[in-house]
Amino acid sequence: MDLWLYVYGNSEFLWTIINSVNFFMHNAMNFFKLSAVLSLLFFAIEATGVLPTKGYDWMRFVKVYMLINIFVLVPYPGGITVHDELTNENFVIEPLDSKIPFGLIFPVALVSMSVNRLINLYQHNFAIDSNLAYSYSGMNFGANFIKSLDDASSHDDKFDFNLDNYMQNCGFPLLYKKGLLSELRRTDDIFQLLKDNSSGSRWVQQVDFTSGAKIIKACNLAITDIDTYYNAHKDKIMAYNMQMSGAKPSGETFTRYINSANATTQTLMKISKDSSQTLKQAIGMNMIMTSLKNGAQKVGNTSLAQAAYDAEQFQQYKKTGELSGAASARTIPILVGVGYALLFFLYPIMVFMAIAVGSYKAVGTFLQLVIVINIIPLIYEILNYCATFYLQTKLGVIIQGAAYNYDISSSLYSYADNMIVAGNWLATSTPIIAYLLVSGAAVAFTQVFGHLNDPAKQAATQAGNEQTHGSFNMGNTSIDNDSYNTVRGNKLDTQPFANTGVPELRDVTPGGANTNI
Repeated sequence: MDLWLYVYGNSEFLWTIINSVNFFMHNAMNFFKLSAVLSLLFFAIEATGVLPTKGYDWMRFVKVYMLINIFVLVPYPGGITVHDELTNENFVIEPLDSKIPFGLIFPVALVSMSVNRLINLYQHNFAIDSNLAYSYSGMNFGANFIKSLDDASSHDDKFDFNLDNYMQNCGFPLLYKKGLLSELRRTDDIFQLLKDNSSGSRWVQQVDFTSGAKIIKACNLAITDIDTYYNAHKDKIMAYNMQMSGAKPSGETFTRYINSANATTQTLMKISKDSSQTLKQAIGMNMIMTSLKNGAQKVGNTSLAQAAYDAEQFQQYKKTGELSGAASARTIPILVGVGYALLFFLYPIMVFMAIAVGSYKAVGTFLQLVIVINIIPLIYEILNYCATFYLQTKLGVIIQGAAYNYDISSSLYSYADNMIVAGNWLATSTPIIAYLLVSGAAVAFTQVFGHLNDPAKQAATQAGNEQTHGSFNMGNTSIDNDSYNTVRGNKLDTQPFANTGVPELRDVTPGGANTNI
């Protein structure tokens, strides 16, 4: 039977690690065989009674024999495939050249396949859209795609130059003349609005998309060519934007990106346009701000340029927490990969120690770590569903049947920002949750939540003690206090005491202190 290891990123890294273990076992097999022979020989000598001993332990012999065979000498006879759920790539290790011990790869693959089946059950019964499942598109992909629209670009110099020049010399002037500038904020198709209100009697400089030469075109022809160019190269533009997110813009990965982006626009944003049309709309909105700034700088209108920068800052809704949250989300897959590396690289040492002392304790720890590492994706899947469901609910309230336009873009980006930060913060807790679930430390959850009210309890305890002692003092402020005819007494002191005399006035100056009686 061929074994499958299901991972969610870093598949090539894990495949390299397993090959390294295979190479190690090829070269270290003689060492392990020698260790096994010496261990069995020592036991045989003990059994003869030649050495002073309390008696030989047959159970220890059985343990050592089983450890040597299962975890060292017997390789797994079938093939091993590392499958990446995010990229849908397979990395195969052929059985003919494999020396990977049965006891190493079988429990890892068995747990991995079991958890993968459980994840599929969650996705089948709970997922809002199969293309938004974690194993298909990654944690918080919907929110990340919406947030990426804020910085969307064609990554094509000719397209950007032509659209920018068109907005300054055709788009803004023609819409202003017709009193339709406000429509730019409300329309769900900026390019269609520009085409419907263009003119053949106004001209603009453009760059020829084929030769790169500068030409003069009528405005109505220019916007038609810009729109046609985008539609013909939308996959390439999508691929460039995908590459900016750190993914490979080709093959199965690109297909999954497109499907996930379409699911984001139609399932989360509840608009009928597909992802390429949504990206096109975002490019148009971003170009509005760029053209305003560029046009204002050309004519020296500092106030307009500053206003455009301020409006863009409001639209982007940046925050410092986003960077740390995104970093934590990238950290967890790396930790999983490093965890696998340590698990496999420390395996020979674990086996050697187990054989030396004849104990299964090290083996139990190994199996526990295998389960911890493999259930992290399951916890990711649950968190991804909660994040997707929350984002769908919030965005449905914002849009309410309206289209994706400039007016609601800032709200969309802000909720996407918040969801990314919250989701990534939750993602950092997945290794701890996984370990607690495996180790059975349910008490730890109770202790954590039990201490949430400690600050309030401490304040209440202090106030209660003060009130009980007859000296209730809470929230007092003391400024410029004066004390006159203060009387102090002790109930055990029956002799009164009074202090009288001439009042003393003291005047402090930079030159010294003057005292008048």
